[in-house]
Amino acid sequence: MIKRLTNSSKFFVACLSIGWITVPSLAMAEMYFSDAFGLVETKNFEDSKRASWSGVQELIYQNKVVSQHYSEPKKSDTLLTFIGPKSAVAGKDDVHAVTIIQDRLGNMVADNTDVIYKLGLPKFVDTFTQSGIADVIFIPQPNAGTFHTGATTKNKQSARAEYRIVPDLDALDLIIEPVKKTPLPEAFSSVQSIPLKDKYENPIGDGVAFQLHLKHPDKSTTVATGVSVDDIARSRLLTRTLYNEANVFAWLGNIQSEPIPFFFQQIKLNVPPKITATALPSIDAVEFKLGPFLTEAGHMLNDGTPLSVSVTFSGQPKQVLNGWLKDGMFNAIFLGKREQLPAKIFVSAESGQFDLNLESFVTKETIPEWRIQ
Repeated sequence: MIKRLTNSSKFFVACLSIGWITVPSLAMAEMYFSDAFGLVETKNFEDSKRASWSGVQELIYQNKVVSQHYSEPKKSDTLLTFIGPKSAVAGKDDVHAVTIIQDRLGNMVADNTDVIYKLGLPKFVDTFTQSGIADVIFIPQPNAGTFHTGATTKNKQSARAEYRIVPDLDALDLIIEPVKKTPLPEAFSSVQSIPLKDKYENPIGDGVAFQLHLKHPDKSTTVATGVSVDDIARSRLLTRTLYNEANVFAWLGNIQSEPIPFFFQQIKLNVPPKITATALPSIDAVEFKLGPFLTEAGHMLNDGTPLSVSVTFSGQPKQVLNGWLKDGMFNAIFLGKREQLPAKIFVSAESGQFDLNLESFVTKETIPEWRIQ
């Protein structure tokens, strides 16, 4: 708005009142306001939100500061509280709460504004703002759970911020319970710990992953995984894939339990395998196919199960071949002729042994193309 007219020696100059200062209107095109966010032309300053921003504001004419003003922020209106980490380890991690405080125009409030924090359990901390921000670093209570914090000034309070205290998994007494019954073969067996708590008596809760190591007599190791359910670490093992005995360790992070002995009932073969023998007269040999090898539960033995087969034809020395099962079958070629029948066959595996007799076989003129085990 036009505020007054000034008589100049050369011309009349209309003066305008803009914000907090009166400036000559003819100089407006060459004048700027400056604040913490940069320059703006005076003709645009009054209608912009920047006119209400707090802080130092300067009037610049012909690249010189002709006036300076400090605009005070209003009283606290909005408090935004943030907190982290969202999950803190009981007795180890500090928690940092930060609050941004603004007036109704979006300005950061003045320094030394009093702020009070409520931290988790009934505990209050008094602090002050700097550059519109208040913060506090505190050691939370060692009790696991979900807690809330918030900040208040004289007339306003923030929405609550949430954080969790989690058990200290590096401070557990990891103990595996002895297995009460020898697990049945070809069945699932459970290995579990006692209820687990940290040194502050916080239960570990559900979903904590751990590893189970089974050390076998041949120094090999079987590794299984599991998770905690109802504060107990649990893992299920399929015994048909394991050796007959092992020492069991549990691992959770850097913590290892004491070993416990673990014995398994041995898998047993159900019935002797069938024999299919085919003569290969062009090379004076016999192709043997033995199987399927079935367990008591009716399952085929695993691929790779070691097997030893010996064949003794009448009047001939014993021949022995070692190999592995594939799809429950064992294939091999032995030297032999029809006139050397009958033949005695001995089959040996960890899960059983059988004595078999071969009285006859069919004739095949071509050599089989499968690889000898």
